[in-house]
Amino acid sequence: MKLSKKLVIRYFGHKKICHDFDFRNVKSILIRPVGDAVGDAVAHIAYIRQLKAIYPGVRIGVIVTDRNHDIYAYSHEVDELIKDKTIDYLKQRGKWQLFLDFYCYFNSRHIMADRLLKPEAVMIFNKINKAYYTTENVLNYDFHCPMVEGNHIVDALKTSKIAEYFEIPPGRFFLQVVEAQSEQAKDFWQQGKIRVLLAPQGSICDRQIPPQELAQLLNRCDSESIETAQFLLCNARNSEAYLAELKQYCRVDIEVNLVPKTTLHQYLQLVASSDVVVCIDSGTVHVACAFNRPLLAFYANFPSNFRLWHPLPNKGVPHLTVISGLAEESKRTSDFPLNEAVVWLSEQIGLCNKRKRC
Repeated sequence: MKLSKKLVIRYFGHKKICHDFDFRNVKSILIRPVGDAVGDAVAHIAYIRQLKAIYPGVRIGVIVTDRNHDIYAYSHEVDELIKDKTIDYLKQRGKWQLFLDFYCYFNSRHIMADRLLKPEAVMIFNKINKAYYTTENVLNYDFHCPMVEGNHIVDALKTSKIAEYFEIPPGRFFLQVVEAQSEQAKDFWQQGKIRVLLAPQGSICDRQIPPQELAQLLNRCDSESIETAQFLLCNARNSEAYLAELKQYCRVDIEVNLVPKTTLHQYLQLVASSDVVVCIDSGTVHVACAFNRPLLAFYANFPSNFRLWHPLPNKGVPHLTVISGLAEESKRTSDFPLNEAVVWLSEQIGLCNKRKRC
């Protein structure tokens, strides 16, 4: 092991174990998320709502980056947003009772930052052992609570030490846009049209609905639905090339336009203002669920990922999930059966039209 890693472990990688932590009397909780992706943030807001339910009046802070800041800002349950910077860790020293570290592995910066934070008790979850740091040689935590394999991401607290003292409420995705923000989103859409947001590309380059398959979905929708709908394509990596290929396969009466580059704040408004969301397995799935948007989601035939990250719509919100028809288990997002999806999308556009006429 490198000398630098040994020094980190020796001087920062241990803490005095808090054997008698009082889980029934928690006044402040700090959270380090599993990552800073959009879907990660939505899942952690579900944890925050669970914690607020069992600890009324608890103060909750979240360590954030520029990438996920705005998502947590949409949650009224978050009391403090703390930048993932050394100076901010130092400012928070000794201010938090319970530190929930969801991050997926130990690294030098976090190990040293945790020493600066000096919380009363630390709980870790699914830490992946790396070449230098493992749960055996880094002992800066009090409770290790790995998730049960096969559980949904929102069930992490149900297998934690906290669950020994409280019944953990069901995890739900929820975000709220105030009316003024919703008004700003109108600039993306044509007045009077049914707003269909297409997010067929994920953050991983090869995770996308093939353009010809998305075109087939739209081509098979009834003409009345197509005529009354506006289709906007989320602006992701290589979206211009994706749109060009999509248009080659679409009927001439189907117009799909690319959304301009958006900030995270604008992206959230865009999802929240949609009438229907069609997307690949990505953060957009979970944002749509959190905003209670009707959702058509496409997933690979990869059961372990689906169990962990499948859509979690709130009660009464229309949704349909389509799994790849590939016979073998695979991460490939292609070969989707579309019959049910075509019917569902046409019906949702029709229902939106009825509501607008009423």
